[in-house]
Amino acid sequence: MKILLVNPINPSYYYRFGLIFPPLGLGYLSAALKQHGHEVKIIDMNIEKFDFQNYHYADYDLVGISSDTVRFPWAEYIAKCAKAQGVKVVMGGPHPSVDAYNILKSKTADYVVLGEGEESFVNLVNAVEKGERYSNIGGVGYVNEKGEVHLSAMKFISNLDSIPFPD
Repeated sequence: MKILLVNPINPSYYYRFGLIFPPLGLGYLSAALKQHGHEVKIIDMNIEKFDFQNYHYADYDLVGISSDTVRFPWAEYIAKCAKAQGVKVVMGGPHPSVDAYNILKSKTADYVVLGEGEESFVNLVNAVEKGERYSNIGGVGYVNEKGEVHLSAMKFISNLDSIPFPD
C-alpha cells in the first residue's frame, strides 16, 4: 500500500524558538511499514511547507496522522481534508490514544492506533490491504457497521530489538 504519514505543526514555545524535534515515532512506523513491503512518505509540517487543504491525498491508500493534544486541531483539519478525497485516515499518538472514542464517533478518523503503533499499525495496514474492515487487532479502534465504537486493548511490544531503526 501507499501510505502518507503526517506530523502536524507544533505551535509550542519550542517551535517558536526554533527548537524542532524530528518525528521519531513516524520514522519508526515508516521503517516498520517498509519492512512489510509498503511505500511510505513522511511529511513533517515543522520543517516543510505543506498545503494540507489542497494536497492530493488521493495519491495514497491511507493517511496516518500523529498528534498530541496541542497539535490535534491541525491533525483534525488534515484528517477532514484526506477523508473528503475518499482516503482512509488513521490517527495515533498521545491524544488519539486517550480520546479514541470521540475521534471515532465524530468520524474524524476511520481508525485509531492506541499506544505503541510499530506492530499494531503494521497489522492494521496489512488487514486493510486484504480488505478486512473490522479486524480484531490489538491496540486498534474503529466504528463497526452498527455504529458502535470498538477499542481493543493496547499491546506493548515485548521485544524492542525487533523494531527496525527509524527512517
